[in-house]
Amino acid sequence: MTTMILAGGQSSRLGRDKAFEKIGSSTSIERVIESAISVSETVFIVANDTEKYDHLVKGEIRVLKDRIPMQGPLGGILTGLEASDDMLNLALSCDSPFLSADLLRFLVSCSKGYDVTLVRVGDRLHPLPGVYSKDCIGPISESIRNGQRKIVSFFEDVNVNIIDSGKIKNMDRDLYSFFNINNEDDLSEARSIAKKIGADR
Repeated sequence: MTTMILAGGQSSRLGRDKAFEKIGSSTSIERVIESAISVSETVFIVANDTEKYDHLVKGEIRVLKDRIPMQGPLGGILTGLEASDDMLNLALSCDSPFLSADLLRFLVSCSKGYDVTLVRVGDRLHPLPGVYSKDCIGPISESIRNGQRKIVSFFEDVNVNIIDSGKIKNMDRDLYSFFNINNEDDLSEARSIAKKIGADR
């Protein structure tokens, strides 16, 4: 299993690179890496500015240059899928510091026979974290050629498994795996959550 961590965002709302914001004693991306290496043999960090992430390279962790920059997470997923030797691949965001490893394993276990496996919380689909097969390469490439940037833009062309959030409550009761840091308020809340769940070390 390969995991791709998407770190190519502009962090425009926060005004600085959210991947390196400290949540307790670890940065957001360090927390994501910890979850990734617990479920994967190979971890890709996909970024536009790869030099910023070179210090994280070790063992199974590699940094990939986003092949089609400025295409958001969709371009990052395409870059990771093209580089991967595995059919099924986890895609994670660098600004999700509370990913449940049990949830990630569950998503992988539900992904056989599907091109995309993801969770729906209420009426909202969460493409990240999600599992994507290499069969998505063609449809994603077509979406990008058509000027699409949203991850869901190619879903009509592939076999998607949507898991309702009720099925994962025993793995992530508060659904913190879907918490993202986008602005100062989110960052403050992340630090509060870390203290609450004892993850502020």
